[in-house]
Amino acid sequence: MKQYLQSPRLISTFLTKHLFMLLFALFAFAQQGIAQITVAPGTGFNLDGQGGGIYATRPTGADFSVGTLEFVLQVVSETNTGAVIDLDADGNREIVVQTVGNNASSSTQTRLYIFEAEGNNDFRRRSTILIPQGTNVVVGNSLMRGVDVGNIDGDANLEIVAMSGNGTNSFMTIYDINTVTFAFTELINKSVFGTGGLFTTSGTVNQLKIVNNKNGSANNDIILSNATGSSASTHLFAVEYNGSAIAFVNTTAANSGVLVGGGVLAFDHANLGDAADEELVMVTESVTTPLVIQEYVTSATAPFGTAKTITTNWTGTTGGSTTT
Repeated sequence: MKQYLQSPRLISTFLTKHLFMLLFALFAFAQQGIAQITVAPGTGFNLDGQGGGIYATRPTGADFSVGTLEFVLQVVSETNTGAVIDLDADGNREIVVQTVGNNASSSTQTRLYIFEAEGNNDFRRRSTILIPQGTNVVVGNSLMRGVDVGNIDGDANLEIVAMSGNGTNSFMTIYDINTVTFAFTELINKSVFGTGGLFTTSGTVNQLKIVNNKNGSANNDIILSNATGSSASTHLFAVEYNGSAIAFVNTTAANSGVLVGGGVLAFDHANLGDAADEELVMVTESVTTPLVIQEYVTSATAPFGTAKTITTNWTGTTGGSTTT
């Protein structure tokens, strides 16, 4: 130490070296205090788990009527255009998580969460809402699911569209999101299957996707897949939000939907390059033709075009939807 005090140059070197070490130690200490994904208040909401499903312990104040488990149904990280979700335009992306609470007394409720990236591989919960509509059922018993993010009313902001309920009492809910507080504001809540719904019979909406407008008004369209519906033309159908109501893009179900392989279990959309229209790539309940590709086109009577030729489709070994 004495030699440092006798030389100004050595003093400078000593201070620089130890100041760097001090700053490094403070930075490391600060990093240790940053929480992982949490749904405060209450226990941690950890998006992990393998094989048996992704689930989390129900957080305190989650407003589920009964139960201890909250299962993650879907996580959305991009808008319908493929852009990152950045609701407040601050450069940090958000993800939207759809969950359902489950317990032995047959009570389920659907909830939405918005998490924002913190820039250090962590996410912070910004807001959450319990979807108030839909008869509760056991998970897997015609449970409605599906959520997407996109602009469906023609304004400058993104909306969140989600399904809730079950096969005979299901609802589509559309939310505006406050770009400062991330608070949910319900624009509309509409019955899809059941009394007063778009269909009076039962069904199972497995997914919904917001796609570029092709039919109806100038607003983007919403396509839903149905695996077990008994109504004609309900395996895949298109609706829109016109600012005051959710309605079929071509007025009626028959002119806005199509039957596909006994039911559609899952689908996604993309322009595969053969035309200006987007293709819908579907996994169906058919063992002989489990993979189906059709275009979503402009048409007043048949918005889902003829199925594309797939050179070598795969086939299941047994019947039933779980095969595919």
